[in-house]
Amino acid sequence: ISYNAVVGTSLDPKLNFSFDVLEHVLLGAEGAPLKKALLEAGIGKDVFGSYDNSILQPVFTIVSKDADMDQIDDFHKVINDTLQALVEKGIDKKLILSTINTLEFRLREADFGHRPKGLTYNILSLNSWLYDGDPMMHLEYEQILEDLKLATQTSYFEDLIQRYLLGNPHSSTVIVKPEKGLSAKREEEIKKELREYKASLSTEELQRLIEQTQKLKEFQSEPTPQEDLEKIPLLSLKDINPKAEQIPQEEKEISGIKILHHPLFTNHITYLNFLFPLYGIREEEIPYVGLLARILGKVSTEMYPYEELAKEINLSTGGIHVQTSLYGKSGDSKAYTPTVSMRGKALTEHVPTLLSLMGEIIKGTKYEGNSRLKDLIAETKSRLEMGMMSQGHTVAANRAESYFSPMAYYQELTQGISYYQFIANMDQEFESKKDEIVRNLQAVAQKIFCPSNMIVAVTGETKEYEAFATHFDQFLQGLPDKSEQVLQPEFALQAKNEGILTSGKIQYVAKAGNFIDSGYQYTGTLQVLRTIASLDYLWKAVRVSGGAYGCMAGFSRTGSLYFASYRDPNLVETLKVYDQMDNYIRNFTADEREMTKYIIGTMSRVDFPLSPSNKGEQALAYYMSGMTPEMIQKEREQILNTTEKDIRNLADLLKDTMEQNYICVVGNENKLQQEKEIFDELVDLFQ
Repeated sequence: ISYNAVVGTSLDPKLNFSFDVLEHVLLGAEGAPLKKALLEAGIGKDVFGSYDNSILQPVFTIVSKDADMDQIDDFHKVINDTLQALVEKGIDKKLILSTINTLEFRLREADFGHRPKGLTYNILSLNSWLYDGDPMMHLEYEQILEDLKLATQTSYFEDLIQRYLLGNPHSSTVIVKPEKGLSAKREEEIKKELREYKASLSTEELQRLIEQTQKLKEFQSEPTPQEDLEKIPLLSLKDINPKAEQIPQEEKEISGIKILHHPLFTNHITYLNFLFPLYGIREEEIPYVGLLARILGKVSTEMYPYEELAKEINLSTGGIHVQTSLYGKSGDSKAYTPTVSMRGKALTEHVPTLLSLMGEIIKGTKYEGNSRLKDLIAETKSRLEMGMMSQGHTVAANRAESYFSPMAYYQELTQGISYYQFIANMDQEFESKKDEIVRNLQAVAQKIFCPSNMIVAVTGETKEYEAFATHFDQFLQGLPDKSEQVLQPEFALQAKNEGILTSGKIQYVAKAGNFIDSGYQYTGTLQVLRTIASLDYLWKAVRVSGGAYGCMAGFSRTGSLYFASYRDPNLVETLKVYDQMDNYIRNFTADEREMTKYIIGTMSRVDFPLSPSNKGEQALAYYMSGMTPEMIQKEREQILNTTEKDIRNLADLLKDTMEQNYICVVGNENKLQQEKEIFDELVDLFQ
């Protein structure tokens, strides 16, 4: 169930920033009052919101997922009662200020991950420019943020709720109700309609359709004329620096703990990453590692109720996040290091507070808060379901790799379908298993958070490092001094070749293998092959001719290779395209201009812009994977020197790896049932 309200226009930047703040205050923050009220009322198992100001009439949305149809009136009542109480009694000023601080930190840091900063700013400018507004309107925030801070001393935010959420006639309620078998029913209706339409056609009309279809296929497979291609500007390989960037890294030690310092200018922000390798974790405990990473920082600790903990984090830092991270060893298909990573960032003067809060989360988390734990498990299940439906290609590719890769199998247990099945079971049987869940969380936390196993990455200049080093010993106090040095569990890997059944209308088709296991070695030329496969062969065969929304390929230093399609109407046809790629590559030809284009396209992935924090993370990943500067430089030279003959020489690698025949398809239940002979197992995705 969703409630949606139109909020002014996108040409009012202060109003837009204000509702960015309110969305987090009401629905996004830990303990957000509206989210908490809906969950406590039992209306849905997950509550979230959004504020979209990329259109002229921005929309504020409140969503309750997995609610019952008979709860619609209660849904509206809880929203109205909660918002009315906030208007009358006032919103927690500390919560508003902490949210504004988070927004300001994000704006000043301007870290957009792998997306170029200039591109992001250009897109933001369109939020006003498209509607004849000032293109700089949404890029200027200094004065607005100061105004919002002052506004916390008035009823400004409460008045916005009254005007735009409570007293707003320009609103809607949208209900999306699942119906079992609906996809099959509609598919049969379409087939019937098409049969009737075909029967109504004359022989001449039918022949005309056949001819039109043939012309379309010819058009799709017809290459673009060379003279048109040459009109497109193209860089030269001479424009690319032949030397790989060297990210500075200094190895240090504090109290026997390895410290990796990346001395980079960070505009007075200190970035910390505490890495805890997972030693002594049994296979049956691995899903609890994923759950532990999900709840840390979101449940109460010895010093703070979880709502207050979130406010303290947002007031003094740029955020604290815990996740599982896996690092494969370059050149080895089996060796890997699973870790739990705690990342934190703050202005340098707030580093003592950052370390104190990180320590409080690790050492002071209270796992016994069953009601909060229950809510987080239900929320995790909901978010996994949404992620799997939107990122089915990633789900299918990693599942296929888990049939032969220990690292991918570990990832499955902490992030993939196996982890979802674990969470769904915990959600369904929480009341009978809550004590067991708490004991297992405490057990894995005790094993993980040992300083002797720890590696720390610090990104920032000397001042930032000194701020960290001065207070790090205090963080270490209270951590258990024992260490686990048990080898990783041995997994019984098998080629399940699963069809994962969903109610969706499309497929995500993946096939994978490991070329190192077939006797080949990694080379940078494989990255050029990835470009050719993704943007040439697969693009034409799977996307243009096959009708899929997208297609992709991957080749890793651990030997894993995968092909995947995105929102694909086909299944068997796409698998045939994968299997026939070696023939295409064996006969591959390209002139100098084409090879230059492929190489430059590859380098755009290698040389994408990195923020200081991203550079620190990349250097850490190189260190954990055993990557040396010489190896990175060698890969770069192999990419830049790739020839069409080098590409053709990879045909046998493709053929032998595809013959390993590891497949996984996430898709329409009827389509998969029709092609069930290609699968060893058919499994329902959602529970």
